[in-house]
Amino acid sequence: MAITEKCSPWLWAGDASEMVVAQIAGTQTWTAPTPVYVSTSGTVKVCVDSDTDAEVAIYGFAYADAAAPTANTEIYVAKIREDQLWAIWVSNGGNDSAAAQTIVGDMYGHSVETTAAPYVGYMTLDLALTSYKSMYVEDIVSNLNTKLVASTSTSPGAAIVRFPASVLNTVLA
Repeated sequence: MAITEKCSPWLWAGDASEMVVAQIAGTQTWTAPTPVYVSTSGTVKVCVDSDTDAEVAIYGFAYADAAAPTANTEIYVAKIREDQLWAIWVSNGGNDSAAAQTIVGDMYGHSVETTAAPYVGYMTLDLALTSYKSMYVEDIVSNLNTKLVASTSTSPGAAIVRFPASVLNTVLA
């Protein structure tokens, strides 16, 4: 991902997430917080781009004391709820993108950085990923906070999103 704004989504509105303890599936490296999903074995795995798998699942955002926790290490996960709104930077094919008013009301997929240290695990809403959608755009940040994002033409932009139940309740292999 060649994005300049490097961070994972942050809670915009709603009660704080419940912190749950989960075991990591295998040794994985990331910069917290990073999106994770629950595997069929009951452990958590770091998410990949939404169009990489035939299904999309996001459980929450993982936090760990170590940069590369080993298999079965217990970590904290901030569990996402349907009633929360999250702010997230917007990308398009791995590059920064403005958050235009036209994306409001639509669903898009997400990109997760997997190679560029120290940004592994950072997540963006990716306008180019539409086969497997993971979030619904409720608004754009420039409508609500002009000090954070000055205008809709500013690149990169940020969107206010909600993760639907179908994404939050899916378990993948």
